[in-house]
Amino acid sequence: MSGRDCPFCGIAKHSPAGKLSYGTVFLSTDKVLGFLDIQPLVTSEAHVLVIPRRHYETLDQLADDPESSAALGVALPQVANALKKILNAEAFNIVQNNGVSAGQVVDHVHFHIVIRPRGKHPEATKGSDAIAKGLLEPPPPGKNGLLHYQRSYHAQVFCRGQREDLDPEWADYLVPKLRKALGSKL
Repeated sequence: MSGRDCPFCGIAKHSPAGKLSYGTVFLSTDKVLGFLDIQPLVTSEAHVLVIPRRHYETLDQLADDPESSAALGVALPQVANALKKILNAEAFNIVQNNGVSAGQVVDHVHFHIVIRPRGKHPEATKGSDAIAKGLLEPPPPGKNGLLHYQRSYHAQVFCRGQREDLDPEWADYLVPKLRKALGSKL
C-alpha cells in the first residue's frame, strides 16, 4: 500500500497541522496525528490511534526520521495520560504491530492506545486474572484451560479481539475533551 492509497494518509491529508476540524482527530501536529479508532475493541473504554504524519509502513522505517520518532515519543505518554484522567482509568495498553505476520492491518505505522478501566469492563481483565490463577494452579487434568485463556488474553491485548463500530455520541463526547487536554501540551 502506498501513501496515496493509505486510509491514515487520507486522514492526515484532511487534517492539516494545527487544525482540528476532522471529526475523530484530537491531535494534529506537523509530525504526529491522533484519532479515535473507528472500530474500537469492545473490551475498551477508549481506543485511539497515534501515527506519524508521514507514511512509514513499519516502525524500523522511522529510523531515518528522528524528528517524527521523537514527536511520537512525546505524544504517546501525553495521550495516554489525558485518556486516563478523562476516563478516570487505571490501566491501558499501547500496542504497535509491524507487518502482516505480526497482526498489522493498515500498512502505516500506528500505535493503539487502549484504555482498560478495571471493574467497568470485567471481560477486559478476565484473561489476565485467569492467566495469573493458571500460573499458580495447573489446568485440570486432560484440559489445557490456560492455553484457552492465553489466546483470549492475547487477542484482547494485541488488538485482535472483538470490535464494534465507533459510537458517534461517544466520539462527540471524547474528542473535545482530548483536544482540550492536549491543546497546550503538544
